[in-house]
Amino acid sequence: AVIGANTLKEAAAGSPQSAFLDLAIEIANYHHERYNGQGYPEGLKGEDIPMSAAIMSLADNYDALRTRRVYKVPFDHEKSMKIIIVEHGKAYFNPQVLTAFLENAQGFAAVADELEDKD
Repeated sequence: AVIGANTLKEAAAGSPQSAFLDLAIEIANYHHERYNGQGYPEGLKGEDIPMSAAIMSLADNYDALRTRRVYKVPFDHEKSMKIIIVEHGKAYFNPQVLTAFLENAQGFAAVADELEDKD
């Protein structure tokens, strides 16, 4: 997270009007923070976590669950939802972000299904 943020900071240094890169830096740096304060790199908690990073955190978790990784097979939407709700729930995610995600879960499922790695 920190290395990614620092790389983006270097890129932003050459762009005086870099609002997009500033947002990317925020997301890269803080998307592993957890609502309960148990994340990294700074151990931010609750509303101290930038909203952009809180949104990316949940999207990144859903993507990690739904896609094949060298250490796991992809999970289907139902199993991914169970993990997000039951195992992570409010400890990991901003409650507002989790609520919005749950309200739009079928849209996330449709995109994941469309982009599924068929190999």
